[in-house]
Formats: sequence, structure tokens, C-alpha cells
Amino acid sequence: MDEQIIPIVFDLDFEEDAEEFDMNFEASDDEFDAGFEGVVEVPIGDYYEGDYNVTPGTEEQVLRTRGLAMADDVTVAPIRPATTAALGSVIVGADLEITEEGVISVQKADAVEQNNTHPITAAAVYTEVGNINALLQTI
Repeated sequence: MDEQIIPIVFDLDFEEDAEEFDMNFEASDDEFDAGFEGVVEVPIGDYYEGDYNVTPGTEEQVLRTRGLAMADDVTVAPIRPATTAALGSVIVGADLEITEEGVISVQKADAVEQNNTHPITAAAVYTEVGNINALLQTI
């Protein structure tokens, strides 16, 4: 009789610290149960021994975890808002722009315009006041 290879699908349920686990094998439409004498712990490799708490900063940080088992969750601290005394995050609001290099600038108008809502430069104010003075002198 020729041997026939039948694909087997494993459906395993594991519970931490369990002395046994349930297992079903399915081959075609036939189903059968299998039992084991014990559970063998398979080592998963070396554990990561670095810091599990990360504080965001301005420089890249790499946790060297590749290929290592983790004993706990990594916790990333929230980014705090900037204050006058501490570095932190900021939200760039209206009339401000930020470059790719992180430079913040005020968006300003160089002339008085009816629908322009940006702050006006001192030079534009000086010019406008000069124009008003010139008009007043013609009256």
C-alpha cells in the first residue's frame, strides 16, 4: 500500500503556567485527539537588558532589542509642553510657520492690505503713516 501524505492543521491553545494544553488535529474530514506526557519549555534566547522606560528627546534613540526577548513592556513617556524653563513640544499656531530645520517665523505682511490678516512689519507701518502724513499736508 502506498503511503499517502495528509496535511495536518494544528489548533493549539496555550495557557501560561498550564500543566497541559488542548490540541486538535484535523486531516481531511477526520478528527482525532492526541495527548502528551508533558510540556517542554523551549528557550527563546537572550533577554533585553536595557532600559524599558524611554523619555523622548531631540536625538534618535535606539533600543537594541533585535533578536532578544523582552521581559516587560517598553514605556515611552509623553512629550511635555515647552515652558520658559523646560524644553518640550509646541503647537505652531496662526501667523507662524516652521521650516524643515525647525525654525519658527512669523508670517508677516509687508504692506497694508484689506483682507490680509497677518501682522504688518514696522517698515510697512512707517510707510503707511508717512503716506497719511503726506495726504494730511495736502488738506
